[in-house]
Amino acid sequence: MALTRAQIETVLIARCGGKMTVAGLDGATHDGNNADLVDPISASLFEMGYQLDIGTVTDSVLSIVEGNRISEFLDRAERRCLENISGNIDTVNIALGPRREDLNQLAEQVEKAIARLEKKILLRYGDAPLVGDTIRLDFQEKNEDYV
Repeated sequence: MALTRAQIETVLIARCGGKMTVAGLDGATHDGNNADLVDPISASLFEMGYQLDIGTVTDSVLSIVEGNRISEFLDRAERRCLENISGNIDTVNIALGPRREDLNQLAEQVEKAIARLEKKILLRYGDAPLVGDTIRLDFQEKNEDYV
């Protein structure tokens, strides 16, 4: 059974819809036309090694995700969606005399959820971050004459 964009959006809205709405994103539309879910869907496909034109996520594009890769795709899309939410939250904690409003709790919850998902993706799917380093081959010609 091939995935449809509406199905993916329904799952992502179920997982992140409330937080999306608070962050000013569309957390309700799941008919296959939610513009705020294009980035999470396409970014997760890129992470999994699929190539596509960014901004054009159609049902035919999603048909390449099959079998046990579906859950990986959904987890990666959820993580990217939470990252987008985190970038759009602009609430801060406010204290005025004895009155205090902790409005930044959602941002903290989202960051913890991202960390949990990253750990889950690493454990389940073996995703390792790229690490840069150097290789020393020692090809330089050396002078053995010591004076």
